Amino acid sequence: MANHVRPIAVSPAERAELERLQRAPSTPAGLSRRARAVLLMAQGVSGVEIAERIGYTVVQVSRIRRRYADDGVAGLHDRPKSGRPPTVSARKRAQIVALTLRPPRPRGDALDDARCGPDGRGVAQYCAPDLAGPCAANPIG
Repeated sequence: MANHVRPIAVSPAERAELERLQRAPSTPAGLSRRARAVLLMAQGVSGVEIAERIGYTVVQVSRIRRRYADDGVAGLHDRPKSGRPPTVSARKRAQIVALTLRPPRPRGDALDDARCGPDGRGVAQYCAPDLAGPCAANPIG
């Protein structure tokens, strides 16, 4: 039974949603690939062939099949990642990025402006590795 192809049942509404997810440019790449895999499963394509076509391993294809069988289209969406939750709010992150992208004050030290902001808001504790992407774009550098 290990090599038996088990097509999955996809309703017309789910098929339309899966096709939309596969085609939409705003769909995250991983979700689009998982939708494509499910559409191939519904056509009766084997897990090995799906893995070769899409670039997954056979184990990943099996996992996608199980997630779809358990939760439908909702099961294909990204799951929360493990690890410590962010300690900086989205608003504070936006403030920090805005401060680092500002040109330095003529009378101040550029490094002080990047660390504490032109208004002395004291955001130095937030310019850490978890903000390396936005802080790396600092033109003050």
